[in-house]
Amino acid sequence: MTIRRLAQTSVVGLTTHKSRSLLTILGIVIGITAIILIMSLGEGATNLILGQIQSIGAKIIAIVPGRQPKGPTDILATFTDSLKQRDFEALRNRSNVPHALREDLRRIS
Repeated sequence: MTIRRLAQTSVVGLTTHKSRSLLTILGIVIGITAIILIMSLGEGATNLILGQIQSIGAKIIAIVPGRQPKGPTDILATFTDSLKQRDFEALRNRSNVPHALREDLRRIS
């Protein structure tokens, strides 16, 4: 098929199925808008949190993984490691974090 024939077939398909074409375009627009909105919200939240931390003049921040056990039977919280090595690497690679140190703490009882 030539390019001209493909273009004619495309135009006929679009004009024949107008509602299908409109819904397809609408879906693409909504999808792109949703992605841009989510990315903007994430960047805004990051800037808000960084601004709050910088406004209090904090020089050292400790990030502790997991959650605190609620009692001696809460074994899941004791062995939960929610911060992974990739999280540490992402934090260390940030331009506004001059130093990052990973310290593995294990409970011994």
